[in-house]
Amino acid sequence: MRVIARAYGDRPLVREVTGTADGLVYLVNPSAAETHGITPLSGVGFPSSAVYEHDAGVAESLLSAWESGDVEGLLRLWETAPLKAHGAH
Repeated sequence: MRVIARAYGDRPLVREVTGTADGLVYLVNPSAAETHGITPLSGVGFPSSAVYEHDAGVAESLLSAWESGDVEGLLRLWETAPLKAHGAH
C-alpha cells in the first residue's frame, strides 16, 4: 500500500508499507520495492502518527511546497493531509 510519510523536517516521502509492529509502520521506497520485492517489516520504521493516506494531488502539493522552501504552506498542507488509520495496512 502506498502512503505519504512525514519525515525529518516535515519532508514528504511517498513510500510503500511493508508492515506494522509496536506502533511503527515500516516503509520502503517504491523503486526498491519494485526491484527487490517487499518483505514483511523491511525498510524504515515510522511512527504511525507520521504516516498519511496516499493521494497523488496531496503528495504533489507537499513535494512542491518542500522543494520551494515554503515552510508555512508545507505546515498548512500537512494539517489537511488524511492521516492513515493506526495499524492499518
